[in-house]
Amino acid sequence: MNRLLTLYCLFVAASHGLKIDKSYAAVVDQTPAQSDESLNDLASLASNTELSISSPPSFRSAVIPYASTADYALPIRENLAWDLENLEELITNSAKQGAQLAVLSETATWGWAVSPGDQWGAWSRTTLLELAEEWPAKGWQATEEDCNAWQARSVIKASIAYSCVAQAGKINLVVNTARKINCSDSLECPADGFYIFNTNVAFAKDGSILAFYHKRHLYGEATVIDQPPVAFQNDGRFTINILDNNGLSHDIPIAMVICYDLYFSEPIMASVQEEGIRHIAFSAAWTPSPPMYNVPMLLQGLSRELEVAVIGANSFDNGSGIFVNGIAIDYGFEASNDRPLLADIPISLVDKEPIDTNAVPKLLTTATSTVDQKCTTWYEASGYTDTFSGLCAIKNIDDLGIGSVSLNLIIPDRCAVKVSLGLEAGENEELSLALIAFQNTWQPPFTTPSWSARGCGLIFCRKKTLADGSIDCLPDWSGISRNSTIHSLQMSFKGDPADVYPTIPMVSTSRGLLLKANEYEFFYRKETGHYEIYGGKENQFSQLHSLVIYQRF
Repeated sequence: MNRLLTLYCLFVAASHGLKIDKSYAAVVDQTPAQSDESLNDLASLASNTELSISSPPSFRSAVIPYASTADYALPIRENLAWDLENLEELITNSAKQGAQLAVLSETATWGWAVSPGDQWGAWSRTTLLELAEEWPAKGWQATEEDCNAWQARSVIKASIAYSCVAQAGKINLVVNTARKINCSDSLECPADGFYIFNTNVAFAKDGSILAFYHKRHLYGEATVIDQPPVAFQNDGRFTINILDNNGLSHDIPIAMVICYDLYFSEPIMASVQEEGIRHIAFSAAWTPSPPMYNVPMLLQGLSRELEVAVIGANSFDNGSGIFVNGIAIDYGFEASNDRPLLADIPISLVDKEPIDTNAVPKLLTTATSTVDQKCTTWYEASGYTDTFSGLCAIKNIDDLGIGSVSLNLIIPDRCAVKVSLGLEAGENEELSLALIAFQNTWQPPFTTPSWSARGCGLIFCRKKTLADGSIDCLPDWSGISRNSTIHSLQMSFKGDPADVYPTIPMVSTSRGLLLKANEYEFFYRKETGHYEIYGGKENQFSQLHSLVIYQRF
């Protein structure tokens, strides 16, 4: 009987993923000396037997959303040393907390030199030429002599500082730098004889350089940073070795992406779809504007749709975060120079279960809308204005009354939304709910190429009717009132599943907070040609701020 009980315990333990100590397993191979061995003996044996739960393999990563603390009055190399010292401390502290990979934000040590006050001109280029480094080749690592020189500050180089801190902390790194390459023998070379590339560099935990990635799609830095010619374009892929939470060794392939690259199909789609990479290291210095999106919304949506882990560091206060299959593990909206974000990331990501679209009611999308007019949502920050313009269906919240109400907004053959709300009296005055079908082309300042996007956006705003009859919809970050709720919501967007860039769902609540990935479904309904976001009554979209289905084309 005891042998059967032991076998049964082993079977149950194995079926629940339990790790069984060898001393316990050995019992199975022993024949009981006496058939009437007491249960007390078995209990005594069990009390001296180690059974432990084997968790799914994971590794800890850190996001360091650092913004330079440079002082324009100080010498250039002194500013670099100051930023590197701060980053060294943040990386070291992350390693002490168990991080085996740290991802740093874009422009962490050089963004201050790209000065809008100088009109992105000669001063910035000259300063960057002194601040940038000619980096050693892949495979290089700092020597003990190099590290001693860095500690004494007799040598101030980012390559040495990062290699030394990686070695000391036994931590893999993804850092951003301004890399200069002598090109004086090339006809395409800039007049000063150097290319300067916005570059991510991956370091192994032994301090060796694993890979370089030159940002392909420049934004505002385009007048002082060079677009990499084809010969200098690289895929930004590398592999790190880590020990998982169970002490086992794994090699993890990772792809690097920098900021504005995320809006383009290359290189990220090739890394994910062709190479099967499931972990993305993302560095940014980005302030995309509300109401339609912020960085965590975009990263969460991309993570969900591509079924990847995104480790995203942003130097500005528009948000950083760590996302796995759309689940927001940790995120924040401040460029904190003293608190990295830390999270345990699965090594193997489980594919999403297909959604039974028959279980979700079809949404009427072809009826004539009661409102059909031009509408623009806009937000101005840092001298730039982001707008999403298009057809608009809009309804004033205070026209709906109080209690439980249902609202349907339809832009024929483009967008539709059905919302069930519970509204309190007197707290939603002048607030409107706008559904916008947008299809716009953007040409960012100082930068080529332009890019186009289409989609649907649902936004709480305060409307203003202009002289030409169109409407400005000024975003309201507060969303509906604190005591009011959205009980269920379904939004539909007619997109194109053939596009090479993924269709991204983005949802945020008041103050930019994110919904949990399991609080809504996102799927493509073949029979209607629509992408849909759906949240049932058990999932409250309380304090919703904006919801977007977004597609590049």
